[in-house]
Amino acid sequence: MLPAAGASSAREWIRTAKSDSLDISWLKDKDSIDADSLPEPDVLAAEAMGELVQALSELDALMRELGASDEGRFAASVAGRSVWWVKE
Repeated sequence: MLPAAGASSAREWIRTAKSDSLDISWLKDKDSIDADSLPEPDVLAAEAMGELVQALSELDALMRELGASDEGRFAASVAGRSVWWVKE
């Protein structure tokens, strides 16, 4: 517990209660994410790629709805083909 108002100082509290340790690992937000519980990096990357592909698909649909020019469609086509994970 942190020092109450009227306590001598936060520094004194660190000295006595925390054995002079400035390790703040105990100070976590209740909503913070524990890195040890996260999926493997390749799983996170795959999820991110899936979200990006979905976003590109939605942008393509928007471009079509807006009547995008051939240049705009060409740019979208090139962007889609430049990444190996996007299926034609």
